[in-house]
Amino acid sequence: MEKSIAIVCGDQIEDLVIRPGTTAGEVIQSAGLPKGHALSRKDGLFFAETEEIYGIVEDGGKLFASPPAVVGSQEQGIRWAS
Repeated sequence: MEKSIAIVCGDQIEDLVIRPGTTAGEVIQSAGLPKGHALSRKDGLFFAETEEIYGIVEDGGKLFASPPAVVGSQEQGIRWAS
């Protein structure tokens, strides 16, 4: 049995069909998004790339794709006083 889902990434929407065994990583790839994007539900809970999503997503449901985010950085040249 197949399910139709929509992948929302910014202002773009990609309609896809998934089957049992489909993973979040396969959905990202099928939607034509670069590797590193993360897939989540509306509540913000992210799926692991290898997580099977067929049983979690309803037919006609929406998932949200987010590009990789930098959560911190290291600046060069900083010296701590001793």
